[in-house]
This record gives sequence, C-alpha cells and structure tokens, in this order.
Amino acid sequence: MKRELLLTAAVLAVFSAFPQNAKIKQKASGEVNVKHLAKINFANEASAGSPVTSGEAIQAQTNSSSTEKTSLINSWSNFSTSGNIYGVLISYCKPLHYNDELNAVSFIHRKPNSYVASPAPAAAAANGLMVVSVSSDWGSSWDSTLIWNNDINWGRYPGGGIYNPPGNSSLSASYFVGHGPTTSAAGGWAGNFFASKQLNTFNNIASTAPNAQQWMDVANPNPNVGQVDFAAYGFTSTDDGKVRALGGLLDANAGSDSSVVLVTGSFNSGVFDYVGTTLYVPATLASDGSKNFLSRPMMAWNEAGTVGYISVVGQKIGATGSNAGPQPLVWKTTNSGASWAMIPEIDFNNAAFDGVKQSLPATVNDSTQIAPWFSWIEGMDMAVDANNKLHFFSSVYGSPRTHVDSVFFLYQFPQGSETYRWPHQPGFRPYLYDFMTDGTGGWSYKTVDSMSTEGPAGVSTGAGFGSNPWDLNGADKPRLDARLQLSRTPDGKYIFYSWTESDTNFTSSAVKWNVLPNIKVRAYSVDQNEVLTQEYNITEPASAPANPNVASKAFFHFMAPRTSSSTVLASSQTGTLVGVKLPFTITNNPGYNQLIDNSHWYNTAELQFGNAGVSVSEQKQLIAESSFLFPNPSSQTTNLSIQLAENEMVGITIYNLMGQVSKAFAADGQRGENTIAINLNGIERGIYLVKINVGNVSSTKKLIVE
Repeated sequence: MKRELLLTAAVLAVFSAFPQNAKIKQKASGEVNVKHLAKINFANEASAGSPVTSGEAIQAQTNSSSTEKTSLINSWSNFSTSGNIYGVLISYCKPLHYNDELNAVSFIHRKPNSYVASPAPAAAAANGLMVVSVSSDWGSSWDSTLIWNNDINWGRYPGGGIYNPPGNSSLSASYFVGHGPTTSAAGGWAGNFFASKQLNTFNNIASTAPNAQQWMDVANPNPNVGQVDFAAYGFTSTDDGKVRALGGLLDANAGSDSSVVLVTGSFNSGVFDYVGTTLYVPATLASDGSKNFLSRPMMAWNEAGTVGYISVVGQKIGATGSNAGPQPLVWKTTNSGASWAMIPEIDFNNAAFDGVKQSLPATVNDSTQIAPWFSWIEGMDMAVDANNKLHFFSSVYGSPRTHVDSVFFLYQFPQGSETYRWPHQPGFRPYLYDFMTDGTGGWSYKTVDSMSTEGPAGVSTGAGFGSNPWDLNGADKPRLDARLQLSRTPDGKYIFYSWTESDTNFTSSAVKWNVLPNIKVRAYSVDQNEVLTQEYNITEPASAPANPNVASKAFFHFMAPRTSSSTVLASSQTGTLVGVKLPFTITNNPGYNQLIDNSHWYNTAELQFGNAGVSVSEQKQLIAESSFLFPNPSSQTTNLSIQLAENEMVGITIYNLMGQVSKAFAADGQRGENTIAINLNGIERGIYLVKINVGNVSSTKKLIVE
C-alpha cells in the first residue's frame, strides 16, 4: 500500500497516538445491510439493451502500434472498445487469459458501437454481440473475431479463453470458448450463452457450425447440464482438454440461488459438449427462505486439471463463535471433477488467526466475539500453486451480528463527513490476506498488504456515492471496487496479487474512496513461503512517465489468471532475481460515461521479483539501495520512494558537499510501498547527498536543489 508520510511534529504525534502494540479502536456508528449490493440489476441490462444515442462519440476498434509493448511497465495501448461499460463490471467473470502453450493473450468483450457484424443484428440486440481480441505478440498487434450473434438472446458479462487441444502448438488449430448470461426483450436473466470458434479465421461472422453457439434456458433445464443461472464466473481451460465455467441453481421461491453449478465442456468434432455438476451449499437460511451465501462462485485448478477448488462465501450451518461470519465454503476435487468433497473451513476460533481478528470490531451482542466477514465487496479470488494448495485472496470485515437475518450487515465508521467500512487508522485498515490450505492440513495465512481506500457505492443511498466519478444511468452509477485478483506462473511456483487503490493526497478533501485507482501488484514465492518485498504500481510508477489515460484511471481492471513462465534474470549464492510477463486490461473513457464506447487498455507488465534466500541485512541493503528520490532536481519538495518488508523506521539525512547536515529526520514506514515527502524549504540551491537508513544499513542518493 502506498502511504504518504507527512513529516511534521503534528503528524508524528498522530503516529505515536496509535502504536502498533497498543491500538485504539475507533467505535462504529451503526450498521448497514449490504445484501442488496450483491444483486446485479441495471435497468438497461435486463430490458432492451443500450442503443446508441444521438450525438454519442463513436470510436472504431483499433490495433495498437507494432512497437514492443513490454519494455516498460506502463506501456498501455488502446486495443479495442465496447459499446458500454457493463461487460467488465464483475471481476469474477475472467474475460482476460494468457495461454502459455501458444503464447497468446485473449480478451472477450462486447462489440464496439462501430463494429459491423454479419449478419447485421437487430438494433436492440446489437450490444449483446461478443467479440474476442487475440494477440500472439504480447499486445503489439491484435486480431478480432465474432463468436456470439443472436437477435433474441443478448450476451452479457462475458468470460472465456483459449481451448488448446492436447499436444497442439498452433494458434490456428485452437478454439476460443466464451460464456455468460443473457437477457432478452422480455427482460430478466433468461439464459446463458456458450460459444466457440476456431482461431483460424478472424472475421465479423460468428461460427455457424452446429452447437458452436449454444443457448441454455434458465427455466427449462438443459438435458446434460441441468438448470444453470447466470453462468458468468470463473472460466478456466486446463491441460486435460476441459473448459469450465460456474453459475448457480436458482430457487424460484426464494428468488436467489440455492446451489453452485459447474459447467464442464469437452471438445467434440469442432464444438463442445457440456455437462453440469450441482454442488449443494450448506448455508443457513434467512427468514425469507434465501440461503446466506453470495452468488459469486470462484474456481481454481492446477495446470493439469486434476486438482480443483470451487468456493462461495456464506454462513455455514452449525458455525459458532468467530466462525459464524460469512467465510469461504470450499469444495475440492482430486480426480478432474469426477467427484467433489467439502474441505474444513477456516477455524477463526483458533488462536492462530488472532492476527486477523485483532484489526476487526467485536459483534454488538458479545464484546469478546469477533466474527470475520469475507469481503466480496472489494473482490476476492483463488489460485492453485505448485503444491496443489489453494490460495484464497480477500480482505476481511468484522460482522456486527451473526443472526441468520443479519449476517449481511456491516459496521460503519464515521470520519468527518464520510462513513467508511473500516476505521482507516494504523492497525485498523482494510488489510489484504492470502488464506492457504491443501484441504487436509488446516488453513494458514499471509498478510499481503493493506489498502488506503475503499470502493464507493453505485446507489444514491450508499456511502461514497457522491465521490463516485462515473455518470448516472437512471439513478445509479457503476459500483467501484478494488477488484482483488490472483494469477500464477504455469508451474505454480509464484502467485501474484493485484488490486487497485487511490492516493488520498489527491482525492477531493482527502476522502478515502477509491476514485483515482492505480493497480498494485505483489508476489508470493511458494518455495520461500513468503510474500516478496517488491510492490509494483503498474499504472502510475514513480520512476517512469505515466500514461495519462490509465494513471489514476485504472477502472475495472483484469489480471490474467496465468503469467508467462518465470525466467531467472540473475542469481548469486544468496538468491535469484526472477522475471515474468503478466497481462492486464483496464476499461474507461475520458468522461466516465456508462452508455457510450468505453476503451479497453492493455499492458504486458514485465515484473521482477527476487530476494529468495537473502538474509535480513542483505534484504535491507537491497531495499535502501533500490529506493529513489523524485522529482530530482526539485525546488520545494522531493519524495523518497521506498519498499519496506516490514513496519520500520526510515532515517533521512541531507548533507551538503562539505559534509554538513542540512536536515535530518525519521519517518515511521510501514510494510509495502512508502512515499515520504521531504520538505526542502530553507535548503539553498546546490548538490546534496541524501543518506537513507533502514535498520543498520544505509544508502546515499544525490539530490539537486534548484
């Protein structure tokens, strides 16, 4: 997390008022029911779509230049557009993928307004067509092809990726497979589309081969799949030749899902045959008959497709004490999905998880009970590592109540004129955790980082709505979130975390709403069993010019669930430096308009991670040496950018060339990315040396004061 450390006596007094070992919890002002936020209900989505209005700015689909896109971590290019913002709102849909066998990146999205399909669709159906963009050179160039065109059933919230036949190495012999829910002129979520097309032809015509475009009715069960609702989630393609997606089983009486449905596709003579597996969710029932779980199912598999995990977040029947809040309910398979079994939940009654609970408020009916509440609101994700261990990436709230009719209530914390879901003070921030298990040996966790901001609401009654920069569609705006996501190297040796947060130095009135989002990335080494020290801001890096189209505008980002293979860039007796390439997309437009073409921006982030096996003193030396000053030269203020492996004091001393001390102070640094402001008032023009102390090591930088 990026923190601005203002080095004044007053601010240092604030730091001392909240010491890490004697934290003072801010009291909550009340509770709010967030169950309604789980619903996806945009007026134009469930009716006649979003026709182009008179005077809209239309952008044609464009290819990026042929310049290599991986030389800098901020080399973002606009590779396509979509007719509105809605296809990318849900981070669980997985439209962006990288296939390491074919070295190909793919992204499924709604067609641009200017896209001409054949045959031409009915006007109301136009924005329900699905286009796939594919690049085999890391985003230097793109081809596009149409995979879904249906006048009656209009595609929404797409996910999908490349199916590569076992042993194949040619992109033209592979297929793209996409899926998602559909609406129609009658309104409502009527069914789901499952489409495929061989990637030997890139054109504006969806495949007309039998079963290349399949539609499954929500109301009438498919003979092989059964009933499936809103099949939007978790697309995966594994080396066993299977493609998979997730949906739900709708309980018409309760008006919500009662189970999770896994849809598995097998290749058959150029198209796919699908079968369904229904997983019963053992969640408590509310008085209205609905189950207390959130229909955002997630799925992760190993590369071979033999070991997989599926999960939802809910309140399990019989859970007591600190386990009674909504938490991951997980199924595991070890035989490619032939059978599934639930694994034990995280045991928050165990003292091993007190580190998570210490930052959360207690329930209102028991001052000693703390019930963690896993936050789908900011996003969450899963991945499987080289040891077939599950990684579950999430932030965690505190549950004010654990009664079956109040399980979706959250605390509110006032700060000035705003109300947040966290206190946003040292020790009580939105923390990010990686919870790990193999399904048999219990759970453990790692603290990944913390966030400086939280997502503002999309409804007028929600907190932060007034700060949300997007325009209105009716009375609503798109709800914004941190979009927590996971990726891994093909061998599973490294796990990558991404999320967005905003620098509150630049938000209006320093509000803690995520309205100027930038993407942060960290990594976990399986062999080392540690979250590595490096953190990247890949949209606004302090060390390089930022692309103004994405810097602080990283809305609705996706990170591919798989990276390139890791490459050893350097090695020594104490450790190695590893490099990977990781695809990202962002979707926005200059005016933050929901209903006009929104641009899709692409970047292959080249990331370097290291320090495996490096001693503590060597690691601190690397941290000190890799820090830098910006801007430099400067006249009034310069900043020290430094990554810390733990909460630690950072000493800063400025010397003139005669060796005399011009200024000296210390700042309370915290784990992650820190930006420390250095006031240069009173320092004359000239060349200075700035000594950076981290623990017992130091590094010296040159500073030019103008």
